Amino acid sequence: RHLIAAERLQELLTEEPDVINEAEGTVPTLQSGTLAFENLSLVYRGKDNPVFDNFNLTIDAGTMIALVGKSGSGKSTLVSLLLRVYDPTGGAVTIDGINIRSTDRDWYRRLFAYVPQEVEIFDGTIRENITYAYPGVDESCVDQAVKAACLHEIASDTSRFPQGLETPVGERGVRLSGGERQRVGIARAYVALLSGAKVLVLD
Repeated sequence: RHLIAAERLQELLTEEPDVINEAEGTVPTLQSGTLAFENLSLVYRGKDNPVFDNFNLTIDAGTMIALVGKSGSGKSTLVSLLLRVYDPTGGAVTIDGINIRSTDRDWYRRLFAYVPQEVEIFDGTIRENITYAYPGVDESCVDQAVKAACLHEIASDTSRFPQGLETPVGERGVRLSGGERQRVGIARAYVALLSGAKVLVLD
């Protein structure tokens, strides 16, 4: 039984990522930061019908847009393509007209502050869950993020969180409600924005 688990772990550790950093170190100088989906197509592996077929959308800097559609219509998939979790099977995602595949993947991903539908919570304190991507972030930045996400009221409830932001939340955040986990995710995204992210994505 242990050998099977070890073999599976080895498979995961040696698995090649689908999204390869094709241009490591290539960081363009952005002008406006306009994002665009250009003739975008996506067909999942092993499927025949495309999720997107020649989809086009331009998102200008300084604007806010909302994507509305039925459950399963591809809204979250489009977000994943924007964040380069997936690469399209046709067309391109561009920033200032530059195909994001020709930019450094990690630099590109740091441009985004992202709140997913299901916020991943780790077995640590509230503060650690907010700042795990930026562990050395300034305390004033954490305070702003906590207030922006309305977490300060929750953290001040000493009956539930006796140590405030230093209270452990348990594995997968068992001490937090669904709404509180979402607020942690919003605070996380706010820290990212204060640390240099340019685009806020709320799924």
